Order: sequence, then C-alpha cells, then structure tokens
Amino acid sequence: MPPKKQDDIPFAEKFKFKDQAIYLVVTLSIIFISIGMTYAEQFYILLLPFILIAGWLTVNNIDKTLLLISFLTPLSIPLKELMEGQSFDVALPTEPLMLVLTGIFFLKLAIGERIDKKVVKHPISIAVAFYLAWIFITSVVSSDSVVSLKFFAAKMWFIIPLFFMAAHFFSDEKVLKKYIWLYVGAMVIVLLYTLVLQVNTGIFTKKVAYSIMQPFFKDHTSYGAVIAMFIPFIFVGITTLKMNKLKKLFTTITFIIFMLGLIFSYTRAAWLSIVGAIGVWNVVKIKVKLVFILMLIGILGSIVYANADEIFSSLAKNKVESSTNLADHVSSVSNVSSDASNLERINRWNSAYQMFLAKPLFGYGPGTYMFEYAPFQDYREKTIISTNNADGGNAHSEYLGPLSESGIIGMLSFLAIIFLSIHTGIKVFRKAEKKEHRAIAMALLLGLVTYYMHGFLNNYLDLDKASVPFWGFTAGLVALDVFQPKKKNPEKEVTAPPLDKEEDL
Repeated sequence: MPPKKQDDIPFAEKFKFKDQAIYLVVTLSIIFISIGMTYAEQFYILLLPFILIAGWLTVNNIDKTLLLISFLTPLSIPLKELMEGQSFDVALPTEPLMLVLTGIFFLKLAIGERIDKKVVKHPISIAVAFYLAWIFITSVVSSDSVVSLKFFAAKMWFIIPLFFMAAHFFSDEKVLKKYIWLYVGAMVIVLLYTLVLQVNTGIFTKKVAYSIMQPFFKDHTSYGAVIAMFIPFIFVGITTLKMNKLKKLFTTITFIIFMLGLIFSYTRAAWLSIVGAIGVWNVVKIKVKLVFILMLIGILGSIVYANADEIFSSLAKNKVESSTNLADHVSSVSNVSSDASNLERINRWNSAYQMFLAKPLFGYGPGTYMFEYAPFQDYREKTIISTNNADGGNAHSEYLGPLSESGIIGMLSFLAIIFLSIHTGIKVFRKAEKKEHRAIAMALLLGLVTYYMHGFLNNYLDLDKASVPFWGFTAGLVALDVFQPKKKNPEKEVTAPPLDKEEDL
C-alpha cells in the first residue's frame, strides 16, 4: 500500500509539542525581541522569534511547508539584494525553509523513521544518492574544501526536501499537481510584473529584457529557462487534464502569459529547448526505443567531434548579432565569430575541459570553478566580458561544470540521473493505468527535457528557481512510477485473478 499521504511523516507525532510548544515559542520570542531591542546594532536577532515560529509550523506541517516553498520560490529574493556586501548569498525565504526540512529529515532518520522502500530503491533515487556522495568525496579532496563543503551543504538542502521528501508526499498525485500549480501561480505574478515593466519602457527591447525581472530572477536566461520548464505542463493542463470551463479559461490565459514571457525574455536557449521538447514528444509518440535514440545521439556526437574544425569554420561565417529582431536573435545562436556571449561560453567551456584534463578523476572541487578557471583561459579566446577576478560566474554548462569540479565520475553521475529520468518518464507514459497519470508523466518529462537542453549552455541548479522544478519534477516521475497502478499484462488478464491493491502498486 502507498504510505499515508499528508500525515505520512509523523515527526510532530513523535514529539508532542502542541500547547507546550506554542507557549515556549511565545516566551522565547519575547526574550529574543527584548535582546534585539537592547542590542539594536545586531538587528538580525529580531529574526529569531520568526525563525522559531516558522520552525514549529514546519515541524507540524511538513507537506504544507513543501507546497509553500514551491509557491514562494518565484517570489524569493537573494539576501544580497537586501543586504549589500554579504560574503554569502541565500534565497529568502525559501532556502532557510529547505534547510529546516533537511534537518527534520535527518532527525527523523535518527529516531528510526524511514522513507518508503520503493522510493529508496528506485534507480533514480540510487543515482541521486551516488551523485550526492561523489560531491561529498570530491569536496573533501577539493582545492578549497571550505567552498566545496558549502556547495555540498547547499546541494543537500535542495535535494533532500525537493526530491526525497517530495517523492514521498507525491504518492498522492494531487499533492504533485498542487506543487506545480502553486509555482505556476506565483510565476504568473513575476511574469506580469516583468511584462508590465517592459511595456512601460515603451518597447520590448532586448537590453531591457536582460535584467528587468530583478530582483526575482538575476537575469533573463534563468528566467527563460524556468518559464520553458512549465510550458509543457500548462499545455497538458489545457489539452488533457480534467477541468471545468472556468479553470480551462484561466489555464489558457496562463499559457498565453507564459508564452509572452518566454518570447520577450530573449533567451535563445529557452526557445530552442521548447523546440527540442516538441521533438522528444514526437519521438516518444512514434515509440522509438530509447536505445536507438542513444545510439543516434552517439553517432551524431561522433560525427560532430570528427568534423569539429569544419563545423567551427562554418559557424565562424555567421556574423548575425543577438538583437531585438527575433529572427536575428535566433540566428545569432551559432555566431561564434563576433557574439560576445557565445564566444565567452566557448572560453568557459574550454577552460572547464582543460581543468578536467589537469584533474580528470576528482576535479578541482565542487563550487570551485569560478576561483580556478582563470589560468586555464586561452588568451586568444578571451572576450570583452572575460575576467580573472572570480566574479564572472560558472562554466555555463550543467555538464562541463561537474566535469571540471568533480571529474569524469561527477559528470557521469549527473548524466545517470538524466538517463534514468528519461527512461522512467517514458515507462510511466506507456504503462500507467490512468490517462491523467500518463499525461502528467509526459509533461514532467518534457519540462525536464527543456532544462536538460538548456543545461548545455547554462547551469542554474545552484539556484532555488531552477532546483524546485528540476528536483520536484524528477521526484514526481519517481512517485508516479512506484505509487501509481500500471496497465495489466493483457496476456495474463484472462486467466490471472485480479491483483489486490497492494500488489497492483
């Protein structure tokens, strides 16, 4: 049988807080507020009572806290936007809530609670656990262990609640749908805010679009990537999921808002990722086996590698710059002769590859790329936006980043998660008993595919904006696979007795 849905993690039942906890929180709040007012310079002490209250509410409403995180993520603001000069940055209020959930998770393990075995033993879960373990190992031997262990800690508070705990609660597909729609609802607010500001500038210009979504998103690329991830689900909502006319109307309006946001984000990678998702949908629809797809990718990759010089020479002839003209902006994707953004990516990628060659097994350590890549830059590839000051961001690749920071095993561990997620998504789509579950599985898979493709050009899994949908969608595929009924074997359906509910799951 699937686990209990909402009250499934009985942490609060193990520790009977109730009235005593409320009394304790109020008392401590008064004490800390008094201390904070006494030492006004240390104003952050005033946050302590609110942290205590949030912690208590979280302990007693873990599932609702997870949904709250999803809603708050599009609206979260980096600490550096609120307090300049900070040496570290977290998204408020989402990352502190994730940290609390992570603490609860480990405390539950310490008192003997366990996640459902079907979740733990799922191939994706095993791959994610190995991915985390390898990040920890490479953090210990890192060129800067402090930086790497901070990176590892951040990965933990993203993955533990957003994947392992979420997969547990998503045993009820209603919770999964709420998780997605709450993010979509908050994202509509951000989209309307951004589009209105763009209209007020008098023209939808590319330059304005690059940063106008701040403080909610740091730039147009992360903004576009997140929009693209949700478009398949919203489209499925309109075309497949059961809705009354009013809900369908609102969903259609939401889809239009998301499409406008995507177009006027001027994020070329996001545009192309949607095209790629449509291609994947058609491949799945005609039932091409995954092994053949992988063989085709391998063959194409070999051809590209063998003809790299000729391809690069051909691309160098493209002089089209990124611009407000949408057609030119798409064409500029392959401009590697004068487009500074494209050229800088090549510089970062080559630097990451050279770092890998220097330390192929363990890499330089998770999170260290920005501090280590400068000496690996080829002066002939540097651009007007290149820097040696560790202030220019990461490797701009979800694949080359781990390769340079955690070696070949680090990259392969991430690729394993992707491969298993695709395999699981296709399996659920083809074998799920309910049409709605099949539709949701395909929407989650295509949303992830947009990010897999975007990951060739950017990496945002260190941000809550991308991590909440990425790990949440992945957890959704696991939950649909292990908790929802599959189609019965037609050959055995005539003679075999009906499966009982527990076996069917």
